[in-house]
Amino acid sequence: MSRFVPYIADEAIERDSVSLIKEFERVRGVAIEPPIPIEDILEKHLKLRIEFDDLHARHNVPRPEHGQTDILGAIYGDGSIFIDESLDPEEKPENEGRYRFTLAHEAGHFRYHQDLLAEEALVVAADIETGQPEMRGDVNAQHLNRAEWQANRFASCLLVPLPLLALEWFNWMKSLRPFVFCDFAQDPRWWRPSERRDARLFRDRMVRPNRDVHDYAFDKVASQLAPIFDVSTQMMRIRLETLGLLSLGNEVSPTEPKFSSLNLEAYFNAAKARQAAHGRVIWR
Repeated sequence: MSRFVPYIADEAIERDSVSLIKEFERVRGVAIEPPIPIEDILEKHLKLRIEFDDLHARHNVPRPEHGQTDILGAIYGDGSIFIDESLDPEEKPENEGRYRFTLAHEAGHFRYHQDLLAEEALVVAADIETGQPEMRGDVNAQHLNRAEWQANRFASCLLVPLPLLALEWFNWMKSLRPFVFCDFAQDPRWWRPSERRDARLFRDRMVRPNRDVHDYAFDKVASQLAPIFDVSTQMMRIRLETLGLLSLGNEVSPTEPKFSSLNLEAYFNAAKARQAAHGRVIWR
């Protein structure tokens, strides 16, 4: 039987993720700073169990010939989360970011999809950090995609919550303005070395950049913040672009800024006020 997955607005997911962190802080008597202690939130607060296993063998799915996993995690109705052993950060520290995102993704399923978990495990396949997951289960494709999008969105909000992101963005950018590529196009440091001649041409308005010339700059910006939150550069870039903090600044800009709806400035001001008074961040 297929299940209906209701729509959840971006703003609601943002609020839910911050509320979870607030609950954890209150119950544990701690003040959270980045990186978010995702394992503690799942195990100590939500009372979920985290284990590693060969998920291909567990679900009778052949592992690809190249040896890399395309099944990252699974959550079951009894509150157990299994992560593929290939993501074990103690064995492969380079997978720490993906491991943390997978845990947060499963927390999103636990938060929003209890009715689905009551029937069967939700098994996530493919690269969830890119927003293109697949899920095995008795759910039709439309609602499957919606459930996975919601879990991805919750994961990104939980690992990079707006109050902390606003503070770190201001510390790096010295304002809450987005990074607009066209504003920095005259600076060759934001171009790949092989493209810096094109940067000079663009500065002189002799050519216009192609859609992909901003990739180097956007990745460079994301790489400044990703280690602070212990997430991958890819995940941080998606988070920043979704919020409109990375923009081309012309008619081919991939996203529209969302400052008004998400009140980034309000999060920042409240966090700064609390930080000044008590040396810690306040969660609105």
